[in-house]
Amino acid sequence: MTDQIRQTLNSCDRSLAGLLSLTTKTVFTTQDLAKLWRYKNYMSLIMRLEYLKKTGQLIKIRKGLYQIKGRAVNELELANKLRTPSYISFETVLFREGAILQWDRRITLAGAESISFKIQGQKIIFRQLQEKILLNNLGIVQEGNYFIAILERAVLDMIYLAPKFYFDSLDRVDFNLLHKLASLYEKKSIINLVKKMEKRYA
Repeated sequence: MTDQIRQTLNSCDRSLAGLLSLTTKTVFTTQDLAKLWRYKNYMSLIMRLEYLKKTGQLIKIRKGLYQIKGRAVNELELANKLRTPSYISFETVLFREGAILQWDRRITLAGAESISFKIQGQKIIFRQLQEKILLNNLGIVQEGNYFIAILERAVLDMIYLAPKFYFDSLDRVDFNLLHKLASLYEKKSIINLVKKMEKRYA
């Protein structure tokens, strides 16, 4: 064993403890860890990851995605980490904000492709939005370590993909903001839908 390898392995426990104190993240990509540990040598990073996995300190969630033993995973953060760019939207936000009254535990996100995962018993669904919409951050905020749509953006995302979607209540919607955000979608049908919704719910 070379001195470099020995030094790397001996520092793993200390670096992991330091990682816990440096960040509130519960899910880490390989790139996250390289940045936090200031690694430039890829092979040294992989060697450290393998050691931490072997000793049970670092748990592999899926390829390139890890959690630290003893730190509970935030499911929304996990979902957001699966695809970049992406953000939490659709039913997850609508249910949280009271716009729909029934929804299961599935996490719904906007992403560059339509795809679903089941990880650690959690169903995660990505729905595809056009790149020009997906990359526009108006109406998207950062909560902790993940990105999520505000209510108005989630409403528009939903009617963009499902114009006949039924909302139980839109009492909390700011219709002035809804009109402003509707222009992002560049569809006259969305503008018309927003006008009809305002007459019904406002």
